Amino acid sequence: MTDRSSGQALNRKNYQHPHEDTVCGHLAAGAPCAIGPGHCGECRVEQICQPWFNGTQWHCTRAKAFGGRCADGPVPDPENPEQSASCPHCPPACQPARTVRSKRRLVSGLVAAGALGICLLIIGGSSGNTSTTMFSTTAIVSPGPLSAHHATMQQGCSACHSAADQSTAEIINCLFGSTGGIEESHRCLECHSNLGEFALHPHSLPPESLRHATEQLLNNATDTPHTAQQVLARMLTAPSRTSSGELACASCHREHQGAEFDLTAMTNAQCQSCHTATFHSLSDGHPEFPERPRADLHFDHVTHLNLHFRNFERTMPDGTPRMRCQNCHTPDSSGAMMNLQSFDVMCASCHEPQIRDFDAEPPARLHEFVFLDWAAINMDASQGPAFMELLLAADQLRSADIDQLADNLLHDGEETIRRRLHMLTDTRTESTMIESCITALERAHFFDAVEMQTEIEPLELGKDDALYGSWRIADGGNLLIYDCNQHADDVIRAWIDLAADNARQFPDSPETGNSGTFDRLLRELGAPESTGRCLKCHTLEPKETDGFRVNWKSSQGTDSGRSFTRFSHKPHLTLLSSQQEIRTPAAEQRCESCHALDHDSFGLVNSAFTLEDGMPRPEGTECAAVGMKSTTRVSCARCHTPELAGDNCLQCHQYHIHD
Repeated sequence: MTDRSSGQALNRKNYQHPHEDTVCGHLAAGAPCAIGPGHCGECRVEQICQPWFNGTQWHCTRAKAFGGRCADGPVPDPENPEQSASCPHCPPACQPARTVRSKRRLVSGLVAAGALGICLLIIGGSSGNTSTTMFSTTAIVSPGPLSAHHATMQQGCSACHSAADQSTAEIINCLFGSTGGIEESHRCLECHSNLGEFALHPHSLPPESLRHATEQLLNNATDTPHTAQQVLARMLTAPSRTSSGELACASCHREHQGAEFDLTAMTNAQCQSCHTATFHSLSDGHPEFPERPRADLHFDHVTHLNLHFRNFERTMPDGTPRMRCQNCHTPDSSGAMMNLQSFDVMCASCHEPQIRDFDAEPPARLHEFVFLDWAAINMDASQGPAFMELLLAADQLRSADIDQLADNLLHDGEETIRRRLHMLTDTRTESTMIESCITALERAHFFDAVEMQTEIEPLELGKDDALYGSWRIADGGNLLIYDCNQHADDVIRAWIDLAADNARQFPDSPETGNSGTFDRLLRELGAPESTGRCLKCHTLEPKETDGFRVNWKSSQGTDSGRSFTRFSHKPHLTLLSSQQEIRTPAAEQRCESCHALDHDSFGLVNSAFTLEDGMPRPEGTECAAVGMKSTTRVSCARCHTPELAGDNCLQCHQYHIHD
């Protein structure tokens, strides 16, 4: 009898069972059995040879189709040789596997059955029925409860979803259409209409503005390698855009997550999935904070805290030095911004006597300002007061026309000044600024004082000057002097605004028109050593073309709402106690934990001026808070970690930066 292998020598190509749902489990290894699985998918390898015992020995019964009877014969079971034996040439049993054809038929059947069931449920439900039964359309399609803000809408699903009242075919088209997200987002804008013209563009900014911001960011970004999490986030969460660059609202805002869900919540990975320059965290790779100007008021913190406040207790309220930051800085109603107290609260105890004490000698008090000096102007117009030189320059008048100017001021004072200022000022000067100057003079009774000056004879004056309100007539009636007796004086302020608007940003540049005269007027009115000393504290900001704008109020306490970065003092005032740890609200609050004094930097004079000529310079006029170090990223990162205060991007940054 020929000894043949039980299947290993068979040609695999002869093993064809296209009508069966299963194949031998050894087929993948290239050695299937010759008989194959049964109709029910069971292994039938034991049927290849079923040994027969004749009472004395075992005989092989393998059929010719499977190799025929072997010469060796079956092998008896050592434990029970007369009851059991096995064929040594039969392959081991296997776990039959489904054929690809069977798998396809099974999956296709399940999908078809599921799709048919869903369609029947959707078609069977009434789209106009607001019932919440299991078979209603909304109950089938809705993925979950709405947030509290959207749950109050009376229109139902149709308020946000155009497919809510459509047919089944339209619903399927909406679900699988490529522009459905943008179309639905326009429905969001029907209520959220305050996001500007480019609401669906990244950050609600025009593409050109976003491109410019991206270029600046790339120039300042550090080369930080991407982590595996960032790479994965870019692959899985990066939202798709339209050809015009628009993003669907649902790219960031996920609804149907429950009534308490925060629709504005986003992870750092979501934020960085779109960003060109990425980093690991606030403490690792985040760009450094830029140097930012503080208030628009020049104030030397180091000198005031370490010198003036310690040595001038007698001028403080109740003799107590104002050494705490809260003496001048107070939170607004929301607690987000810190407002400055008024002049009366912060400064008057020391500086008001410099305004009101007329018996004190300069520089202990403010200088008076000479408006009219008829004697000096008769000799040389440039030697007279800047106010008179300005009026005479309107018609290029000189000493021969002094009488005409005096007559005009006496009989038609307001119109005389108005006409001459319009001739002198640049076209950029608004008429309202000129009217403010005239109104301030009229309210201060300037024109009445001019009339009184012409009526008084020199002999009537005697030793004492004649007084008319804030005006003083001196030098035998030749001088008309204005005595500033209050902070924020309307006359001084209005004329400083006019002079600054028409002054030159670079005093060394050639004079254009009457800019040199306005330079002199600005210096006499507002320079740190001048009449009002206004610009010792109030800074100048250069305009786009020429001239300056005076910062009469601090920019602190104002928030335009159109900034990528936001900050609130409220949680910091209640939690931050020291540079190393966070304590309870009852702990001592120390502003110096974030705002440290820079003892190597101080200045008694506004940096907008130089000691040579007292004129402003365009550079440095933004005037950061003198004596204070800028807040750094490192100081914030000490507390803003995932374990302590958190380091989520949206804690400090806002997304929609729209006009």
